[in-house]
Amino acid sequence: MNIIFSNYGVYKDYINEQVDKYNREHSEYFGSYKDLKYDDFGFFAIDENDNIFGAIIGRVKLNWAHIDILWVDEELRKNGYASILLSKAVDYAKEKNCIGMRTETFDLNAKEFYEYIGFKTVGEIKDFPPGHTEYILAKRI
Repeated sequence: MNIIFSNYGVYKDYINEQVDKYNREHSEYFGSYKDLKYDDFGFFAIDENDNIFGAIIGRVKLNWAHIDILWVDEELRKNGYASILLSKAVDYAKEKNCIGMRTETFDLNAKEFYEYIGFKTVGEIKDFPPGHTEYILAKRI
């Protein structure tokens, strides 16, 4: 056997299929799913010239929505756009029968915002990146 370095994208589908197969064989919950692939979503705040000034991007899998990115242009923050974007994502997650949402954020980002709207810190990784902390947050919906 050889160990090689390669772009993960080349093998991503195959690896995901193998992990999904194992999970189905060893868990009644996973076995009940027809398709374990992610369902990507995105909502974007745009102006009349199609300039993007905010976005929430994520994915749904196993009845949970994961927020990959929540961003609002710095000049427009504190105007409710993040809450509106998140509300759209929650509505979408509910349509997909999600029971919760989760995300990660750093100590220099939006932890307080997520906590204000009901997310709970469920974990943290100190010194990731060095000198900072990453927080894992979740909320039942």
